[in-house]
Amino acid sequence: MIAVARFERGGKVFEITSEDAEYLNRQREHLRDGWRRVTDPRCETSLDGEPREPVLEEALRSDPGDLGAALVYADWLQQRGHPRGALIAVQHALLHRPDDTGLRAEEVRVIVDAGEALVSRPLLARVGFRSAHPAHELLELSP
Repeated sequence: MIAVARFERGGKVFEITSEDAEYLNRQREHLRDGWRRVTDPRCETSLDGEPREPVLEEALRSDPGDLGAALVYADWLQQRGHPRGALIAVQHALLHRPDDTGLRAEEVRVIVDAGEALVSRPLLARVGFRSAHPAHELLELSP
């Protein structure tokens, strides 16, 4: 695998590989083609200290494909200093410019810099054929 982007933070090195970039591009193509992301309700709880706005959150839940509502929410979060707003804005830009390596690097930088502020429960791990499973279920299944 060839690294597309490489970041270092606190002595740890993070890499985005060409395989990861290809996977993310396929996800974006599916969303552009009208597919809708389906979420696990166990993952929809907010993190401690995360700003809440019930009206905006309900608008997003009622129409997950409404990119305008997502951008309003991103702006609202950014005004309150929460990194999820920057992540939403960068990922929206990537929908229109999926091959922009500068945007891809910015996406990774936001994720790495924000750390636990962006991790929702349960933490998902990619296994097998690029499917996601709650990490705690993987531990329960292991011998």
